[in-house]
Amino acid sequence: MQRSDETIIRVDGLLLRAIIGITDDERRDKQDLLIHLKLFVPSNDSLESDNILDTVNYRTICKSVINYIESKQPFNLLEYVVSNIADLILDNFPVLGVTVKVEKPHALRFADSVSIEMTKSRLPDE
Repeated sequence: MQRSDETIIRVDGLLLRAIIGITDDERRDKQDLLIHLKLFVPSNDSLESDNILDTVNYRTICKSVINYIESKQPFNLLEYVVSNIADLILDNFPVLGVTVKVEKPHALRFADSVSIEMTKSRLPDE
């Protein structure tokens, strides 16, 4: 997906806790979620200016994701969470596209984690 005129910003392992799942146990106790973001941003003046106003503020994006998780839970499906985080970022920040991966550690007995990953981008005329 990367073009020559864009930069990638990654946020790996944003750890949050949420009620997510469909079983009684999952609906009772908060579980860890690891959120990974890959933000496709236009290469711009920040490469030369060293000024936060010339780029996407990933701290602000993370605060928006945290607020979304904390205010919208409980959730049933990881797919829903991933899609809504991607839409939140595309709707509110000047990114060209975003890949969101959400991991649910220890969701399965013999696996480290289960994850869902989705990439969404702006339509060409946006």
